[in-house]
Amino acid sequence: MLFNWLDKISPPQERAFWLVVSILFYLPFLGAVPLFDWDEINFAECAREMILLDDYLRVHIGFMPFWEKPPLFFWLQVLCMKLVGINEYAARLPNALCGIVSLQILFGIGSKLRNRTLGRIWLVVYFGSLLPHLYFKSAIIDPVFNLFIFLSIYFLVLYKHKKGYTSLIWASLMMSLAVFTKGPAAYIIVCLSFGVLTLWHWYDLYLSKNWTFSFPLPLAAFVLFSFGGLLLILAWYGVETLQNGPWLAIEFTKYQYRLFSTPDAGHKGFFGYHFVVLLVGCFPMSLFALSWLSGRLKSENEIENTFQKWQLVLFWVVLLLFSAVQSKIVHYSSLCYFPLSYLAARGIYELHNKPLPSWLWWFLGIMGTLIGAIIAAFPVLALRSAQLKQYIADPFAQANLDAEVNWQGWEGIAGILFLVGLWYGLKVWQQRQFSTAFISIFGGMALMLWLTLNAIVPKIERYSQGAAIDFYKSIASKQPAYVFTVGFKSYAHWFYSNLQPEAKPNNLDSKLWFEWLMTQKLDKPAYFVAKINKLQDLEPHRTLLDSLYSKNGFVFYKKKH
Repeated sequence: MLFNWLDKISPPQERAFWLVVSILFYLPFLGAVPLFDWDEINFAECAREMILLDDYLRVHIGFMPFWEKPPLFFWLQVLCMKLVGINEYAARLPNALCGIVSLQILFGIGSKLRNRTLGRIWLVVYFGSLLPHLYFKSAIIDPVFNLFIFLSIYFLVLYKHKKGYTSLIWASLMMSLAVFTKGPAAYIIVCLSFGVLTLWHWYDLYLSKNWTFSFPLPLAAFVLFSFGGLLLILAWYGVETLQNGPWLAIEFTKYQYRLFSTPDAGHKGFFGYHFVVLLVGCFPMSLFALSWLSGRLKSENEIENTFQKWQLVLFWVVLLLFSAVQSKIVHYSSLCYFPLSYLAARGIYELHNKPLPSWLWWFLGIMGTLIGAIIAAFPVLALRSAQLKQYIADPFAQANLDAEVNWQGWEGIAGILFLVGLWYGLKVWQQRQFSTAFISIFGGMALMLWLTLNAIVPKIERYSQGAAIDFYKSIASKQPAYVFTVGFKSYAHWFYSNLQPEAKPNNLDSKLWFEWLMTQKLDKPAYFVAKINKLQDLEPHRTLLDSLYSKNGFVFYKKKH
């Protein structure tokens, strides 16, 4: 019924409809829950320190130069903080706006490649899948980074078929913005994809017995693309080197090497880690895309065929590259969301007047039921958290469950509504009521996520870090102070205690700063936060500290004068 109505209105009216839907889902309640350690608070703190230091060229963390990321995303966060204040809403607003723009772009590209039906299917597929939806409600860099890479590839496809340098310029600009957002991984990924496409192109030529030594994109054009794609970050590092010497550029290069060659602490995993993340985390679109990952899709439109090849290659390059990388973090494979959503949309387009294959019907039902049941059962289990403690070995996790969280039990309605929508959608799809079935499944997922983010996630946060965040906020409301976390990595104590530049000695790393706080006579109160299972680092200094209190696995101290 919805699709029939959308077919009757004009394309601008349909764009306006999806714009309103995305605004309603992405913009409200962004600040309803505190930022999560590490990445969300890390990036928000970088933006906050840019404002405090009035230094927008160099990124800082803990008021020391931060060499891991270029500044573009932090500039976006700074802009939002200037508009709505230094808070969670501002930190997450760039990605929410990115989500709104991304859905409009998917609708537009899908409509141009084929028709409005494909465009709206693609939009809803991305909007109504688990991690793709959630990432637009976060404060991490990847949604903006991924969008720039995706657009860069799209403009390369347009250049190949239209041979217009305008498209090549846009491709270079998008790549330049991607590199300036997170680093040269963007360019490496596109280069690898271009290499694989070249091999595929040569194989096709071999099969056609029309062998010529050619490339899927003119080499001269790719060289120009590369120059433009790296120009912005090279210019930035040039200015940085002229002002401060080569140290930051050297450290950034060393970090990129470590990122690919060694695992971050606590982030090592097995080779198939990202396969599992994409299969489960991108439900339900991951299941619809399974049949098309081998590249069996064909189109009479040559631009669409080229675009499909790029999407297939991009998916496998990103998946295999980050499966080989030692560090295993969920968002490393998030660039796969764009090609995966396209393949799912194309698969659904082929199925929209047909019953679902039995294997797909059962997999959707089983996996969706597990996800919905977990959401529905979580509040019920949380009400029995005292009984669950006996099954948990970690003393910190046990103490987390002592947090006073006001569960009512009704919060699980989000999972129940999704289950009803899922099974109703599966039923009517077999009756060839495509529009109703499609919206029931994907729209039901989006609704469940919206309800879960507002009814369940804030309460989960109270277990994981709520006591610590409350303590940091209490310090921010008092006189200036030093705050330090002992035995665990965090950025929350800087952001939420409103750490000021004068409250941290320059040029001291974490270990040296701790020793400085313990051994020097201080001009401000000094507070220390530790976890109950990580108190050994404080043992040599216990006589210098007053224990304030312990709550939900965190222990809070104040240094004696």
